[in-house]
Amino acid sequence: MPATILPSCQVQKESAKAKPMPTTKPAKLPKATGQRRLKHHGEPVSTAEAEVKVDEVLKTLPKMKTKELRKLGEAILGELSSRAALPVRTEL
Repeated sequence: MPATILPSCQVQKESAKAKPMPTTKPAKLPKATGQRRLKHHGEPVSTAEAEVKVDEVLKTLPKMKTKELRKLGEAILGELSSRAALPVRTEL
């Protein structure tokens, strides 16, 4: 092991064990506001229900202010990013 000589004539030996790298927490994704993708008990939302809700939101878009549109966009992006992070189910 290499040693470092200190000015006070003491020898300092390097540690044989490497220091562990500090762990970082994964970044939190923003939570989407509004309706959840799954109902309670893990039941998926029906396609017809989702289409009705989308139609209702589309009707309100022209009346929304810029700030509201921005929040809606952030919620949509948050939901899409959380869905992209989830594993895809192949069983039916």
